[in-house]
Amino acid sequence: MAIMFGANNGWVYAVGIFIVATLVTELAFLEKLAAIAWNRKEYWQYLLEKASPKDIEDKRRKEVLEDQEAGEPSQSKARVQATERKAYLTQARSKLQSILLFEKDATEALRRDGQMLFGTSRVSDHVKLKGKTGNVVIDAVASAGDKHFVVEIKAYKHPKSVRHAASAVSEAATSYATFLLERNRSGILCPVLVLPSELSGFKPLSVPVLKFDSVSKQFTNIEEFQTAADLYMTGA
Repeated sequence: MAIMFGANNGWVYAVGIFIVATLVTELAFLEKLAAIAWNRKEYWQYLLEKASPKDIEDKRRKEVLEDQEAGEPSQSKARVQATERKAYLTQARSKLQSILLFEKDATEALRRDGQMLFGTSRVSDHVKLKGKTGNVVIDAVASAGDKHFVVEIKAYKHPKSVRHAASAVSEAATSYATFLLERNRSGILCPVLVLPSELSGFKPLSVPVLKFDSVSKQFTNIEEFQTAADLYMTGA
């Protein structure tokens, strides 16, 4: 580093400053700085940052309603009678706590088993992708070389909401691919859906599925998932 700052070269000196800045500055600010330095306006429109606790809880609340309404469409929040509203809200709060716990345990397991699952121990959780058409909160992202895994964790119970989750994680992967493209990074994107291991009765999905046992806190279909992920990424 001393060599950089002592160099009689403006570019070397500038690079040295930027490297030091990466140690003490947030990613979003550095990307905006890079946008100015390299005149790349796109960086201002595709940014990745850590999702806030509120972002995460809002996402989980939405998932509670989606799964509850998928299982009992006649009991949607808008149609619940006044006498039933208290029981409905109590059930929703209980589901929210269950979903938050499942997501927490599954996220910890992803970080623990990242090397085995994705070929990398670097798993970023709860990232917020800010794009042209809005913001997307992604549960986890893992990159190993040119392979990028975009992960959504869903403690869903009903086939309809599971199918919706498969579409949602595919859309999230597409958004992340755009984020990479803006940074001149190419690779193979693989959407991944984490579901409860006891879930059954749904048709095969269009994305690889990891099954998570919330009791043992273990993934129960690792070999099956790896095969599905390889097939997805090779287009087989």
